[in-house]
Amino acid sequence: CDLAGVVYNNITLENKQKKINESLIKSKEEFETLFESFPDAILIHDFNKITNVNSSFLELFSIDSKDTILGKLFIDDFLLESNQEIRNILTNRIQQKTTFIPQIRLLKNNGSVFLAEMHVLLINLANKAHIQLTIRDITERKLIEEKLRKEEQKSMLLKQAEQVPGIIYQARMQQDGKVSYPFVSGKMLNLFNKGSNETIDGKLNLFDNVFEEDQINFEKTITKARLELKNWSLDYRVINPQKEIRWMRGNSKPVIMKDQ
Repeated sequence: CDLAGVVYNNITLENKQKKINESLIKSKEEFETLFESFPDAILIHDFNKITNVNSSFLELFSIDSKDTILGKLFIDDFLLESNQEIRNILTNRIQQKTTFIPQIRLLKNNGSVFLAEMHVLLINLANKAHIQLTIRDITERKLIEEKLRKEEQKSMLLKQAEQVPGIIYQARMQQDGKVSYPFVSGKMLNLFNKGSNETIDGKLNLFDNVFEEDQINFEKTITKARLELKNWSLDYRVINPQKEIRWMRGNSKPVIMKDQ
């Protein structure tokens, strides 16, 4: 009877251990599935070398295989500039469990650069401390934010321009001499009998209505100011849509654009 009890207990312990092992295997499989399917790039580092990366990491950094990155001591290949914060993290010089880096420039394997945000998490794997880097490409988001910011600034400028008793515009001259108008205030309708959109679309030149006798001096002073990058100021006459001659005072500050 005692022997039967021992055998029964051994079988019970074996069954419990089997269930625990099966549970651990299932948990590991579920973790691997989640790890590989996660949309953001993930890198695992054990403070000595890179131990794992997911598929999103390989795709983001244009890497063909995990074999080319696993076992590397550091991630210098991906850092565009030295980042002491990341170095401190990977050399275990920090105590906090989580760190967020809102913006960092990273380098892909193909040489292209992108903006990313990085979440850093201290984790425990196989009873050993590891660091998990979760990286998200924010290049497109930043472009959208910059576009929205410029649109907001333009909207504010338009509102302010409408309060000015005159026309505010930006004229841009290309290297081939073609002139475009990235910005024109709405008050130009009174002078040209055209909307600002028509000018921006290239259907009208703001200088077409300069009075004939003032044309030569008008173009001469503008050319001189543009070449010397000096402020332009001139009193000149224009002909409005009603064929009336009106005096205007123009002021401008020429600048060289980055794309010129």
